Amino acid sequence: MDVRINWDRFPYRAKMEPWTFLVRQHLAEAEQHVALGKRHIARQVEIIDELARAGHDTGLALDVLDSYRQLQVSHLAHRDHT
Repeated sequence: MDVRINWDRFPYRAKMEPWTFLVRQHLAEAEQHVALGKRHIARQVEIIDELARAGHDTGLALDVLDSYRQLQVSHLAHRDHT
């Protein structure tokens, strides 16, 4: 359903409020993604340390960490673009 608002019927300030709300909401979501990515990276580092201490291969875990770090770069870029 396409809902169109006739912004000409509203004062200038009212025109900006919906966009301001959306931008703030988008930024909050981007911040959540960055925070979650940070936790995933920290946990993956812990897993790698645990595997290494136990003498296990860490190759796959390091690959996962690399993926998390690449994804975090995307999250940060998205947040900073918002």
